[in-house]
Amino acid sequence: MILHQKMKMKLDTKDYQILYEMDVNCRQPVIEIAKKVRLSKDTVLYRIRKLEKEKILLRYQAYINHGKLGYTSTRINIKLQNTTPEKEKEIVEFISHQPIVGFFASVEGNVDLIVWVLVRSVNELDHFWNELIEKYQNYIEKTETGIYTKIAHYPRAFFLKNKRNTKEMIFTSMGETEKIDRTDSDILKVLTKNARDSIVSIARTLKLSTKTVSARIKSLEKRDVIRGYTAIFNLEALGIIYYKIYFDFQNTTPEQLKKLDQFILLHPNIIYRDHVIGGHPCEIEVQVRNEKELRELIDEMKNEFSSIIRSYEVLHYFKEHKMLSMPWVD
Repeated sequence: MILHQKMKMKLDTKDYQILYEMDVNCRQPVIEIAKKVRLSKDTVLYRIRKLEKEKILLRYQAYINHGKLGYTSTRINIKLQNTTPEKEKEIVEFISHQPIVGFFASVEGNVDLIVWVLVRSVNELDHFWNELIEKYQNYIEKTETGIYTKIAHYPRAFFLKNKRNTKEMIFTSMGETEKIDRTDSDILKVLTKNARDSIVSIARTLKLSTKTVSARIKSLEKRDVIRGYTAIFNLEALGIIYYKIYFDFQNTTPEQLKKLDQFILLHPNIIYRDHVIGGHPCEIEVQVRNEKELRELIDEMKNEFSSIIRSYEVLHYFKEHKMLSMPWVD
């Protein structure tokens, strides 16, 4: 979800197939990717390294189910006022350096900044909030706050030119907290920074046996602390534009909402669905190659669900400042 420089290398179908597999599970062995894309292991490894060198594949991280670790995910939308470019830069730097901030982006629309924070207590959120307001209250016109209960990630099926997606990865869910010890925490830190790090490398770094590391990772996966592994892409280099769309509804029925759920799951350009207390009834994040594709997606939803869509709002993510699954370990 990172925005960077434009792409220098020209990608072919096999490159996009590799990118898709990295999106689905970046930790899968190269030999498995090679089988799926029908290339040799060495060829796939060469292509991955080239994609990394060209900064199209930026890094790899585990999807952490924060609720299982006792964290609450909160979204803060901020509308600025009376700012200069220098003051906006100062505000961005302040927010970016906060250890509770995981995702932070500048957007175009009815708000200017979207901030995703992870806290263990209301006190942590209150401390961040009070410091933000104390420093910048004269530059903040309004704020909107919501609590994430669930985020669903859908792999980028459009990489394969597919018309339908079939996979879903759910994280940041509510639920019972899992007890983890220092060893589990250390392993999570490593996988957050580089989800493709090998068992041998992790064991060497943490001074553990490979058997211990392997068993601990499997346990974290089984207990849903780790929900999956994905790549962070250079969207600008790939020619991809990133939007968030809020929908407000009316006269809904269980059948229509079930149909909507299926539509969102299957659509190849819908990448995330956010479930938010204090948010809109439907919040989706989409990635497209141009505004025409965005308009087609919105028109398709309006045609399919005209009886329940009252209004919608589009936000354009134009600059991402931070994206860390476990920001407190950065």
